[in-house]
Amino acid sequence: MKESNAALKRLEESYEPAFDYDIKSKSYVKNNRIYSLPFDYDKASDERLIGLYVNNQDEEAFNNIVKRYSNIIMGFAMKLIRNSYDAEEIKQEVFLILVTKLHTFKGNSKFSTWLYKVTLNTCYKFLNKFRKKTNKEIHIDFSTCFETHLPTPSDWAKKPDEVILYKERMKIINNAVNELTHSNKTIFYLKDIKGFSNAEVGEFMSLSISAVKSRVLRNRLSIREKISSHF
Repeated sequence: MKESNAALKRLEESYEPAFDYDIKSKSYVKNNRIYSLPFDYDKASDERLIGLYVNNQDEEAFNNIVKRYSNIIMGFAMKLIRNSYDAEEIKQEVFLILVTKLHTFKGNSKFSTWLYKVTLNTCYKFLNKFRKKTNKEIHIDFSTCFETHLPTPSDWAKKPDEVILYKERMKIINNAVNELTHSNKTIFYLKDIKGFSNAEVGEFMSLSISAVKSRVLRNRLSIREKISSHF
């Protein structure tokens, strides 16, 4: 074991000096050890993988980013677009964007937040492109996103009449959510369904934190007003 570790150390020290871009300090740092051998891509942080790809053109690092976030992007796009074929196209478009734009990630937010924003923008561009080609208006259906995150009848109801009552109530709530403006639906989905912080929602929507708080409160009051007579 000692001989093996010594061999790894000699091999590691034989690398030519390299410079890694440190996202937090926004500067290049001299690093004689490109990898800490044996290097485990699966356990590496997002920032480490990004640095390896951006600075060393490490395709394996990029492939691991794709593997790590492929299902997440697909699921997010599916919840927004509700069409697996189009969601797959959006996912591929997002990764094509990453090939050329990954260097623009500076670490001011979590990588997952940054990637959600890229995906959201890609969804919007897709919808605009569809509208121009077909001259038809389509919308991201946030009400169904809301419905899929609520408890199912089986969680608390066993009797048929309870299930029917549950479905009626969910329909009322979904209708109230669907009456929100498009941007407010987006805020509602990100904040109240996906659980993003006010700062993260503000980053998505290009709004201040105070503006997000105000919109979130107005959304909740609007929904409560619309459903209060039924509950």
